[in-house]
Amino acid sequence: PSLAVDTSFLQQYDIILGNPPWEKLRFEEKKFYAQFLESIQAVHFKFELPYNIQQEKEENPELKSYAEEYVNGIESAKAEIKKSAFFDASKVGELNTCPLFAEASYNTLSKNGSCGLFVKSSLFTASVNSKLFHQIVTRTEAIYDFINKRKIFEIDCRERFAILIMGKQVEGRIALGMNLLALNEISTKAEMVPISVFEKLNPATGLIPNLMSSKDLSLLTSV
Repeated sequence: PSLAVDTSFLQQYDIILGNPPWEKLRFEEKKFYAQFLESIQAVHFKFELPYNIQQEKEENPELKSYAEEYVNGIESAKAEIKKSAFFDASKVGELNTCPLFAEASYNTLSKNGSCGLFVKSSLFTASVNSKLFHQIVTRTEAIYDFINKRKIFEIDCRERFAILIMGKQVEGRIALGMNLLALNEISTKAEMVPISVFEKLNPATGLIPNLMSSKDLSLLTSV
């Protein structure tokens, strides 16, 4: 399959909504083969995996060929992204689809458009995403950070994710909610904060500090 990245067809959009994948752009051998083979799904010990996969490659040459083609497609896509000016802020470190989709949304959002995405909270807190955050924060209206303790999504209860809303920012301020547990907490626990405080509190990266709540941000900036 061809996984090469083509951005030439993209336009400017007034509405962008999505829940982009949160995956590292890499070939995961067990996950790939388990899609097709119950024998690989049943492997529970890592040391058994190479032998089982090698055996399946010998017995399924067509699947082996498809896997090689798939790996080449991933490597081709990664090389193309690394060279692309379109993904200038998100092509750092090990490529991850979440920052790539976020930058693509930012780049294709029209002047008066609105965008809403479910993203990993690390988009705003991990230093590898510093350049991207500096870019998208200028159009960010709201960031609502959740921890999945109440299983909003069927993923690990420790996972943190966020609703990112981009559009027309008002006077350099965004609505910020941190460590929310449910959607109805947005109205009671989110606060309007100036984006300038991120640079003040994290001068090296300009990212959002890891806080228990957005009220902690007000407390820190008042000190």
